[in-house]
Amino acid sequence: MHFYLGNLKERKTVIEFHLETAMKVVKFLTAFFMAFFCFLGSAQAANPAHLTQLQSTRSCVGCDLRGADLSGVDLRGVNLTHANLSSADLTEAKMIAVNLNGADLRKANLSRADLLAADLTGANFKGAKVRSVDLNTARICRTIDPLGKTVHRDC
Repeated sequence: MHFYLGNLKERKTVIEFHLETAMKVVKFLTAFFMAFFCFLGSAQAANPAHLTQLQSTRSCVGCDLRGADLSGVDLRGVNLTHANLSSADLTEAKMIAVNLNGADLRKANLSRADLLAADLTGANFKGAKVRSVDLNTARICRTIDPLGKTVHRDC
């Protein structure tokens, strides 16, 4: 059996066309995945300056601490009013008398965190993990619980 492949010039043109098309696809996919992973990284990244502020002043009002790893950290008495702590890891954090008034804690992990006498007024815990957390002494008023229900216990 014999296949006609045309002359050398025609074959070279076809090969160049396919290589050019393949390179365009590779460039597009590279750009797409770079943008996608950059977006993912920035979507859940705590502001480094805010983390430094939290450590040095123990107050971080309105700070962006999204996705921060604060597991086991001593946050006793810290003012985190209106801070964004969504998706943060606060596992076993010492949060005694912490002020979380109006804070965003959606999807945060607070498992085994100590929230003794914490102010949770207006805080949003929707989707948060609160396994083994005692909230009996915490102030809860207009607080959104992990199931999305607003609780007015101490209003």
